Amino acid sequence: MGDMTGYRNPLQAADPEITLHVEGPTDKQVIEDRWLAHSRALRGRVFSAVEAATDDRGERSRSHGSAGGAKEVVKRLEAALNDTGTIAMGLVDRDYLLQRDTLNAMLEVDDARFGAQVAAALPKELVERLWVLPRWELENYLLTGLEDLRQELEDRPKRAPPKTVEELANRLLDLAQVNRPLVLAMLWCTGNGHDHIKVKGQDLIGDASEMRAAVIAAPEAPSDDDLAPFETRVAAFETGGTVAERWDTASRLVDGKWMLKRISRDWSSNKSADLRRGLASRAAERNNGPPAEIALLLDKMRRSARELANQQGSP
Repeated sequence: MGDMTGYRNPLQAADPEITLHVEGPTDKQVIEDRWLAHSRALRGRVFSAVEAATDDRGERSRSHGSAGGAKEVVKRLEAALNDTGTIAMGLVDRDYLLQRDTLNAMLEVDDARFGAQVAAALPKELVERLWVLPRWELENYLLTGLEDLRQELEDRPKRAPPKTVEELANRLLDLAQVNRPLVLAMLWCTGNGHDHIKVKGQDLIGDASEMRAAVIAAPEAPSDDDLAPFETRVAAFETGGTVAERWDTASRLVDGKWMLKRISRDWSSNKSADLRRGLASRAAERNNGPPAEIALLLDKMRRSARELANQQGSP
């Protein structure tokens, strides 16, 4: 669609001027250039600007698994609390909750309780300004559109990609099992105040049991017994009758960037960055904007911003 740096949407009079702060430039690209640009309902009604809090290198901090970009979003919101005329909003990945005092919220299956726990954990002044994705990160939403992913892989095939949505969902669930020991290790490290462990050869391992063995063999790693309580809670996310429903729920707690990287390596001739852009464009065209879950969240932000603007205007 071209460079939209500095792009400003015309606002309707009913909405305040809102700046949305996201973790990094890839998030900005997906939300602004793909999803908002394709949405007649949202474009010009929601955000006057979308700003990335960090560059690509700053999106992730290796300390305790927390997202460095998310922390920068929080800093920007805190700095803008007393601004008048513009409402600052922030959108961060669920993995922002990979902190000891928010770990229970990270592992909460029920969406309503998840929202309540997040609100309870945030500073009061940020409750209506900082919004946490219900899925691990933005990439996870690109992996829930199974037909979009199937078509993207079919257009740029490598090593016989899945031919049906059902086959694709099954293979994604298998891949999620390979990723799970890494997720469990992150959860254990967070709960015990450890830095992330380094798992040798993790990008080449294709078997779940082999990945688990590699995790346990890493320096200062958890034991198999240490991982068991977290495994029970992560497994609880996978519910539903059909394989597509099981993937939709399980994908809330998988590492989306890791999944995209492995999908690109194993099934697509595209690099993961190109795969991300292609999937974001397909989702935008199919939904006339962002996926429904994201559209609902953006609308909640807009309504919250109106309330904050009304409070600013009150004597």
